[in-house]
Amino acid sequence: MTTNTDLIPNMLDAVLTATTDEDLARAALALVRLAEEAGRAVERAKVRIRDVALERTDGLPDTVILDAHDAGSVAVNIPKPTLRFIGDRDSLRESLGDRYDTYFREKIVVSLATDFRALVENTRDATVRGLLTGAVAEADLTPRVSFRTPTKAP
Repeated sequence: MTTNTDLIPNMLDAVLTATTDEDLARAALALVRLAEEAGRAVERAKVRIRDVALERTDGLPDTVILDAHDAGSVAVNIPKPTLRFIGDRDSLRESLGDRYDTYFREKIVVSLATDFRALVENTRDATVRGLLTGAVAEADLTPRVSFRTPTKAP
C-alpha cells in the first residue's frame, strides 16, 4: 500500500506560510477537502470492516480485532440484541392493569423489565403475551468500529 505521510504536513505548511489571502484560503480549502474526502473514505471502510467482523462472528455479539501489527489495530464491537418499546403505553396500561409494572419500567420513556423476555415466555395468558410481544421490537444496532494507532513520541 502506498502512503504519503508528507501530504498533510505539506498542506498545513502551505496554510501557515501563505502570504496572500487568496493563497491562505486556497491552502485551507484544499486541506478541508482532503479531510472531508478522508472522512468519507473512512465511513466507507467502516462498512467493509463491519461486514468482515459480522461474517467472522456470524452476527453474534463479540469484539473482533483486526491487527495491522506496527500500524495499529481496528476493533469492532458487535453489541448484543436489545429490545426497545414501540407499543402504545396507555392502551397497554389499560389492558394489563396492575400487571403493567411487572413488564415495564417508566422513567421519561418506557423501558423494559430486565427479565422481560423470560417474563413474557412465562405469561400463560395468550392475549397478554400477544400484547407484550406487539409492544416491543428488536433494536437495530450498529457495530462500533474504533481505530488504534501506535503512539509516536513527540
